[in-house]
Amino acid sequence: MFGTEQNNKRKNTSTTAIVTTVIGEDSEFRGALSSQGSVRVEGNLEGQINAQGEIYIGINSKVKADIFGKKVIVAGEVIGNIEAISGLEIAASGRVFGDITGDRLIVEEGAIYKGRVNMDVISAQSPDEALEYRPKAKREVIAPKVSALTDELTEKAAAAALTRG
Repeated sequence: MFGTEQNNKRKNTSTTAIVTTVIGEDSEFRGALSSQGSVRVEGNLEGQINAQGEIYIGINSKVKADIFGKKVIVAGEVIGNIEAISGLEIAASGRVFGDITGDRLIVEEGAIYKGRVNMDVISAQSPDEALEYRPKAKREVIAPKVSALTDELTEKAAAAALTRG
């Protein structure tokens, strides 16, 4: 756990952000995890992750949680919904089972994804505005509103498609 300064500043392959919170490979965490920085999960986590920075889900990790972060990179398994303001990447080894909200989605060949994708809700806001809007611990209050907005946007898109066709 305690190592050189270089070991403590762990980086993933697609970003240069310093990871401030790490759930180690042999660790299990249950509950709500909130961080002002970036989070790296290499073990098992059940509950919720809410980070102002990036969230990296390691290759051997199993996460059963709703995830809210600036950018989310999944190389392991996630069962739960993901809100990634600046994009979601699912690596070839990644498996995601849940709905995704964000402004960008990258799925590498070999990755597994099952769920709905909504890229309209957050994309109209800047990442900073979206982070300010998103409450830290009251997600269950906002989720129905986001679902209602998603349904409304889907209905409007379907109606527009019918009037065009």
